Amino acid sequence: MKTLLISEGSGGHLVPALELASTLAASGSEVHLWYARRKRIQRLVDPLLKPAEAHGVRVEPIDITHSGKSLERIKEGLAFVGRSRRFMQAFRPDVVIGFGGWVSAPVLLAARSLGIRTLLHEQNRIMGRTNRILARFANGVALSFPDTRKVPFGARTVVSGMPVRRAFLDAATAEPQPERFGLIRERTTIAVLGGSQGAQAINRLMMEAAQRMTTEEKMAWQILHIAGPEAAKVARDHYAECGVRSWVGTFCEEMDAVYAMADVVVSRAGASTLAELMASGKPAILVPYPFAHGHQSVNAAWLSERDLAVVRAESGITPETLLEDLRTLIQNPERRRRMQEALLRGVPRNAAERLALTARSMASGQWPTFRETWKEESNREEDRFSHDRRIVAADAH
Repeated sequence: MKTLLISEGSGGHLVPALELASTLAASGSEVHLWYARRKRIQRLVDPLLKPAEAHGVRVEPIDITHSGKSLERIKEGLAFVGRSRRFMQAFRPDVVIGFGGWVSAPVLLAARSLGIRTLLHEQNRIMGRTNRILARFANGVALSFPDTRKVPFGARTVVSGMPVRRAFLDAATAEPQPERFGLIRERTTIAVLGGSQGAQAINRLMMEAAQRMTTEEKMAWQILHIAGPEAAKVARDHYAECGVRSWVGTFCEEMDAVYAMADVVVSRAGASTLAELMASGKPAILVPYPFAHGHQSVNAAWLSERDLAVVRAESGITPETLLEDLRTLIQNPERRRRMQEALLRGVPRNAAERLALTARSMASGQWPTFRETWKEESNREEDRFSHDRRIVAADAH
């Protein structure tokens, strides 16, 4: 089978595309992956490409040159349609798969004009604008959440889940490596994911919360903080002044090691982050990014509705409430254990394989056979979540 994948350049779009590409290539498919190269984050993207390239995936960056003006973007998009058509006429892919972002539109439309089957993958619980438009023309849409919203009427869907890097699937049982971060094995570890670009609100909240910790908490807890390039030195110096043991980095390529160390996570609520939390089974305090059409708040609600995470609006959380939330989770290890077990059951753990099966089925003119099975699995999980919700709610009181 021959497959062409197209993705935006950010990790939330690119990681699931790379995981699918590797899965398809490992089974003998010939795979090309195009992605939009963004110079600002390219240094973070390069390490992500290596495993797929090692599987034989042909990865090609697409340089985006428009200045953001609508007319220039339209011109660039039309040129990309022509380029995509010429490539597909030579390569003759069986399926073209888009992972969101405006760069997917020219490629999917070129595929449709040539009669090539197309599949979309939606990472968020609210379908993105580009995918909503393309879903009307695509042969199918693969969803990360069972109840994704704003899916166009009549679109054919399947719940594949959100592919994550393989290492995250093992993080729940992986042996922590405190020496990797200069931390202490016996202490409770709070992982703070300010993001590779830095999330100023989360960085500020955690630093001010550390200042308010009791002497006993400073001796029993430690912080593993990905702070971004702007805040890393400030956070490092601040924790030292507060007397809190910490490791602070601008970013970390080995995020599976971060999750393996974490007892509790403080983070934003992007779709890829939530998928990593569920894959590794880590209880979290989520502070969704308040903009970008509210996607993160809706994503996070899927976990909070099942008591699988504590969710706080950025406008309402304070260092004091963050510290109280941390105390509530850390002082109740049995609740964390139950949350972990439920998180690990929350979504399909074989999402890349489900997506690959969907692609292969479509290449042969069929639709994957696990659609109804997932519906039954989802209902069973809801029963379990209801049980877990009652237990966790009782713990909270």
